[in-house]
Amino acid sequence: MRHEGDCNRVGYPQSYCFPDCSIPAPKKQSLLPTDQSSRKGRQGQVSSRYQLRAAYLRYFRVKRGTTMHYVMSDIHGHRTRFDSIMDQIELKPNDKLFILGDVIDRNPDGLEILLELKKKPNVRMLLGNHEHMMLDVLEHPGDGSKLRRWYRNGGDITHAKFEKMPSYLQDEIVSYLNKMEINIDLKVGSQEYLLVHGAPMEYVHIWPYDFEDPTTYAVWTRLEPYMKLKDGRVMIFGHTPTCNYQRGKPMKVWFGEDMIGIDCGAAYDYRGRLACLRLEDMEVFYSDH
Repeated sequence: MRHEGDCNRVGYPQSYCFPDCSIPAPKKQSLLPTDQSSRKGRQGQVSSRYQLRAAYLRYFRVKRGTTMHYVMSDIHGHRTRFDSIMDQIELKPNDKLFILGDVIDRNPDGLEILLELKKKPNVRMLLGNHEHMMLDVLEHPGDGSKLRRWYRNGGDITHAKFEKMPSYLQDEIVSYLNKMEINIDLKVGSQEYLLVHGAPMEYVHIWPYDFEDPTTYAVWTRLEPYMKLKDGRVMIFGHTPTCNYQRGKPMKVWFGEDMIGIDCGAAYDYRGRLACLRLEDMEVFYSDH
C-alpha cells in the first residue's frame, strides 16, 4: 500500500508521491540544464571516482585524528537505528554531524532524539518536511486540513507525545525547529558540498510547479537523478528514498553524478535502514536493524 503524502499542497500530481517506492517518479522534462545522453554511460565512472577517492582518503587522512564530517537524514523517530549509527561513528567533540531533516514522525522516539541532538554543540540540523508540517500545525491549531495532512504522514505519534510534554519542553522544541537552516554550504578539504533536505533553494524560481514559499519548495521537492548543481559542488540530500534511483535490498546510499542521496528508508521496516556518510573518505555506516 502506498503511503499517502501531501503532493497537492506543493503542486505535485498525486502520482508523484512515492515515499514507499511502490510508484516510480514520472519522466518529465526538467527546466534545468542537463546532459542526459551521457548520464548512464558515466555512472560506472562516477562510482569508480568515489571509490578511488574513498580509498585514498581512508588510507592517508582518516587515521590522523582530524575533524570528521558526518551526514545523516530521515531518522523518523527510529531509536534503535539511530543508536546503532551513533555507536558506530563514535562522534568526538571536534567532529561535525549534519542532520538533513525529518528526525520526527512515523516512529515513537522522534522528539527525544530531537532534544538529544539539540544538546550537542557539534550538530547542525536542516528543516525537513515533517518538522515543517509540525510547525504548520502548531502555528495554525484550528486548521483541520493541516492536522490531517500531518497525521497522514505519520505525525499523530509525534503530536500525541508533544501534547504530554511540559510547556517548557514544548517551547524548547518549537524554538529549535524555528531556528533550523534550509540549506548548508560546506567545504571538506578541497570539495564543496551543498546539504539539502529536498532541494536547493536556488532552484525555486526555475521549478515548474507553484509553491507557497521557498521553504515549502526546499523541504518538499523530490529531485530527479540528473539535477546536479552546475558549479562543482556535490549536493547531498535526503527526503526521497534511494530505491527511486537504484535497485537493491536493503537500500543503500546512492552516488550519482555530483549528487548523493542518503535517505535509505529508516522510516520503514521493509527494505529500510538508517545511513550515515562520512565525507572525509566517503565511508557509509548503516544501522544494524
